[in-house]
Amino acid sequence: MSGFEYEPLLDGIVGDALMWKKRAFVASAPPSDAELAESAAEDAWKALTLVVDLVKHAESKAGLTLASAGAIGGVAYSLIKSVTRPSMEFGVAAGLCGLFVVISALAAGMTVIPRASSEPTNLLYYHHIATRFGALSEPYVEKFNTLVARPDSLIPAIAHQVWANARVARKKYRWAGLALGALLGAVGTLALAAAIAVVENL
Repeated sequence: MSGFEYEPLLDGIVGDALMWKKRAFVASAPPSDAELAESAAEDAWKALTLVVDLVKHAESKAGLTLASAGAIGGVAYSLIKSVTRPSMEFGVAAGLCGLFVVISALAAGMTVIPRASSEPTNLLYYHHIATRFGALSEPYVEKFNTLVARPDSLIPAIAHQVWANARVARKKYRWAGLALGALLGAVGTLALAAAIAVVENL
């Protein structure tokens, strides 16, 4: 094979190498400012979704606790009615059970009560939207389109919502924890009252 026959093959190899080098350069090129801003906005939305899910989890826990407190209260009421001559020990246990049920129900209620306050400045919060724009949708749509078109304004708005929802989640988890603790107290005192009633009727 002569040297002239090698030239097309060599040209093809060099061309392929240059093409792959160009592709690697394009792939490794740093992202643009617009791409970075879009990625940051996506991360901000993910953070907001995570915090909102925590709020929903606390409210779900409180709802189950509230239902359980109602059931325990019903059982305690039936137990009290069934005892004709309650002793002081039974009365104390039943009274504590009722107190724990009330505390659990109130704390669970405080968990699920919606909180809407502060000045209407955030275009992503339902209370602010309804307070500021009312039944006028066109001004809100215009403001919202302007907001989402500017990541430098959108990300702070999302961050404000993350912060606000995080505060709400912390309060809700505190109330939910109190409700669950009181519910456990109600279960324990109900069991104690039932045991006292059984022993006294032997």
